[in-house]
Order: sequence, then C-alpha cells, then structure tokens
Amino acid sequence: MQMAPVLGHPPVAWDFGRYATVVRLAFGAGYVDGPGAWQLLGHAVAPVAQTYRSWNAFAHDFIAGRDLWMRSAGAEWSGSQQDTVQAAQRLLDPTNANSPWRQVPWEAIYQPDQPQHS
Repeated sequence: MQMAPVLGHPPVAWDFGRYATVVRLAFGAGYVDGPGAWQLLGHAVAPVAQTYRSWNAFAHDFIAGRDLWMRSAGAEWSGSQQDTVQAAQRLLDPTNANSPWRQVPWEAIYQPDQPQHS
C-alpha cells in the first residue's frame, strides 16, 4: 500500500519506527555492534527532525501509519491499534515521569550527540 497519498505526506514516523526496530533486532542478533547501531539510527534522524516538531506530532503520524499498515497486513499480526494508541498515550502522558519521551525533550533531536567520557 502506498501510504503517502492517503496520509498526504510520506509516512516518516512509521518508517522510522520500523527502521529502529530492524536496527534493534540486528543488534540483538549480533549483526551490528552498539556503535554501529547508534550510527545507523543517527542517519535516520534528519528526516524525522525535518518532518515533526514534537513527540505528539511524531506519535500522531506513527499511529496513522500503523493504522494504514494494519489494514493491509491482515489478522496475522498481533497487537491491536488500540494497544498502539494506549502506548503512545502513556509515552506522551505529562504525569509519566518514566516515559523516555518526557525525560528527553523533543528539541534534543536538533542537538548533535555528545560523546560520553568515562
């Protein structure tokens, strides 16, 4: 399914979410090491930063992309769209101090990563 015509723009959030999952799985399987995984993820940040201005906008678009995908994926995939919506709501909840989306402000996406010194 071509998502861009339905959404009115490319499904950047959905594509990034799938890309991040593939990188995470590749790291877990030993196909890429930690620095390589971070490098791969870093290459995908620019389109996300250029497209969205907040975690809320990113989440909204991710949910829309997943909804379109689920329509064509069929019942073979586990997890409901409502589960995804609820997960996004927990990530966006201003009272959820454990949410990584609350711990790292969206504006951090525009800052270059700083090397960690031990």
